[in-house]
Amino acid sequence: MFAAIAEVSGTVVLPLVDATVQAVYVWFLMVFPCFLVLLFFVTLWIDHSVLYAPSDYKDEAGFVTLFNRGVPKYSVISPGTDVDDVDSGASESEAIASVENVLFSPIEKTPDDTPAPISEAEVEETKAVTKDLEREFYERYRKNAQYMQDVATVMGTRYRAECTINASPKSMPNVTFDFVLNAHDVNCVGKTIFVTAANHPTYVRSLVAWLDLVSLFFSGLSSAESEKFSCLIVVVYRNLPSRHLSSLREVVMTKAQELPFKVDFEPFRSDELIAQAQRALDASNH
Repeated sequence: MFAAIAEVSGTVVLPLVDATVQAVYVWFLMVFPCFLVLLFFVTLWIDHSVLYAPSDYKDEAGFVTLFNRGVPKYSVISPGTDVDDVDSGASESEAIASVENVLFSPIEKTPDDTPAPISEAEVEETKAVTKDLEREFYERYRKNAQYMQDVATVMGTRYRAECTINASPKSMPNVTFDFVLNAHDVNCVGKTIFVTAANHPTYVRSLVAWLDLVSLFFSGLSSAESEKFSCLIVVVYRNLPSRHLSSLREVVMTKAQELPFKVDFEPFRSDELIAQAQRALDASNH
């Protein structure tokens, strides 16, 4: 057909074309059919199925299958469907409907999904275990004297002073103070005790003796040092009756009235002391 069109065009049209464009027209007659033939074979190379009409098939389903060959396939699933049983030949609409069915279908609860009620015995047992663990923690906290380090951390932060633990003055080398605070306007010695209901009577007597020892140390200070001198008694406690804490405060404050320097009494519940020490460490790290 291409050759026939070229022959007819060359015979009939060429003599009528102006002589200046006849050469261009001849090249067009030769190149254009070749270009069409090339496009034809490229089309066959890419997809030969475009040459077939539905009538070329005995069964039109074969044509539909061939036509949908490039259409993506979807899988229809339903709740509880095993992966091996999935239909991978579903249409897009069927696949979307199946996904919506899975996403929005009500969840059926099984007896295994309902948590078993906790009995009162189990609650009490949990409380007892927690209480035992808490008691063991604070017992180690007291025996390892970790509370003394926490007191030094809190007091050093509060007074903005250097805090030294277990310091012995040069004038009294045999005496050891639990902590000493030193700053430009602070010269403070301190005692830290962990009071329980069992050891409370012992500390009632020992605090008075310790204040007498501090008074002896104070007498050897210079006038400049004595002006900024003070002492601090820190009482750490846990589950201590309030009357025991009040009696300790009363003993210390009564004795303080006889002394020429300032005496402070600072009580700390053990859990509050741990929290304050941690906050002081966090602040110093930042």
